[in-house]
This record gives sequence, C-alpha cells and structure tokens, in this order.
Amino acid sequence: MIVVCGDALIDFLPVALPQGGSGYIPVCGGSCCNIATAIGRLGGKVGFMGGLSEDFFGAMLVQQFNEAGIDLRYATRLPFDTTLAFVRLGDDEPEYAFYDSGSAARHWTLKGAPSLGTEVDVLHIGSVTLIHPPVSSACESLFENEQGKRVLSIDPNCRPGLAQDPEAYRQRLNRLCGMADIVKLSVTDLGFMQPGVGPHSAAESWLSNRAKIVLVSRGAGGATVYLAGGRVVEVPARPARVVDTVGAGDALIAGFLTHLQQSGDLHRDSIGALTGDRARKALEFAAHVASLACEHRGSDPPWRREIIVAGYDESSQM
Repeated sequence: MIVVCGDALIDFLPVALPQGGSGYIPVCGGSCCNIATAIGRLGGKVGFMGGLSEDFFGAMLVQQFNEAGIDLRYATRLPFDTTLAFVRLGDDEPEYAFYDSGSAARHWTLKGAPSLGTEVDVLHIGSVTLIHPPVSSACESLFENEQGKRVLSIDPNCRPGLAQDPEAYRQRLNRLCGMADIVKLSVTDLGFMQPGVGPHSAAESWLSNRAKIVLVSRGAGGATVYLAGGRVVEVPARPARVVDTVGAGDALIAGFLTHLQQSGDLHRDSIGALTGDRARKALEFAAHVASLACEHRGSDPPWRREIIVAGYDESSQM
C-alpha cells in the first residue's frame, strides 16, 4: 500500500454566477489529498495519513476519500479548522491564497499517529505540510525514521510565499529530497529549491545520493524521468481540452506511482532495478492521467474507467 502523508484542504474555485458576477465553490483539494484520491480512483492500494478536521469540511474530505476506496487507518481527526485555499486561475499556473493558521493539518504530529504497518510499501510526503512546524518537523522525522524500511517518495510542490522563513523552508526541502527514493518536482519547484541549477544536474546529484528515480514535470512541455547510469526518459504532454491545470502535477505523480505499484516495481528491493522501458510505460500512463485531470474543473482526478474510454491501452503497458 502507498501511504500519502500531508495536506487535505478545501479549494474555493472561481465560478461565474448565472445572475452575473462571480463567486466560489468549495471542492476537496491539497496536493496530498489529490494524490491519494487519484491513486484510489485509478485502482491503486492507498491510504492517507495526516490531520483531518472534525468540521463539515473535514467530513467532505472523508467522504471523498471513502468514495475513492482510500484507507484512513492512519488519518487523525482533530478539533481544529480545515485549511482553506482560494484559487485564482490565469494563463500560467494557478495562484492560491491560503488560510491555514491553527488548522487541523498544521496541528498533526507523530505523537497521536499510529505507526506504519508492514502492509505499507511506500510513504509519500509533500506540499504545504512541509512549511510550518510542528507538522513540517513531524513529516521530516517520519521520513527520516522510515529510511530503509520502505520506498520514500516526495513532491515538494513548493509554496515559498507561505513560508515565514523561506531559507529554512528551502533547506528542509533539500534535506527531504536527499532522503527520498523517488523525487518528483516541477521546474518551478527546482527554481526555488536550487536557484540556477538545471533539472539534469539536480537529478544527477540526487541519483548519486539515495534517489532511484527523479521525475521532473514541465507542464505543457511534458515530463522527464531520470534514472541511474545517465538514463533519461522523456514523454510529451498529451493533448487535452484544458479547463484548468489545478492538480495536474498531483495527477502526474499519482499515475506514475499507481502504474509502478500495479506493475510490481514499487518495492524497496525492486525500485532500483527499474528499466528505462518500464519507466516510460509508467510515465506514459501518468501523462494520460494528468491530461484528463486538466479537462476537469479544479482537482478532480479521473477514474480508471475514464482512462480506458479516452483510449489508453492497458494491454500494451504492462
């Protein structure tokens, strides 16, 4: 099972009102929520770990998790508010205004969380829960403690505008990426984490340390997987009738992890032996997932049946 540890929040998406003007609608969001939901909808075995509010927004999140078949044994309900994020859509990446002070996600700690069981093959962390303590410290301690026990995956999904101490945040993200077996990030993330360093150089550095896979997303420019030995796999972005790109990067890593899990490659004793051909198949599947996510409003990952209807040939990909 893949356990995704991190943020689960409510995005408020802008909508045009029938009577004129604009408003917002609440939908489930947060990078780690999106990733867990996508893996569940794609038929992967997945659980969520982190703080979920006892308020009615928390109930919305739990309902979505349950509908996607997500295991919640590692989630903790807390008597604090749900994080809220207002979204502004434009020509580039979506912009967010977060309301996170005193939230359930930020109050989550390891003290009240159950230990990961032997059924957990992969631990994935990322996004806004890596910014502020105590939750950022809890995630770092968890990641450090789980080294060598299971595959560790991270998608920083950087939000430097939220950090009170951007340099401490940058250092934390680089430490965590140095512990990971799988590093997924966008070129924008890399620009914050390691200014002036290109994707190839960053990937080589991580691969020479602990990482087995580095996945770099370039939005409409496609995605690249870097493997040990200088192997590089590139896949273009698939054509899509784009509604917005909210959650597209989350869908990409979710599709990638799901394919590796279902092909038997997502284990501590096999991840380092991933071939270029199998990495390409996983990345092609991930590109399908991300393109369909862009055709939905907000972060609404596709179900596996949508992937098949859209023309994905499962028989040629395993």
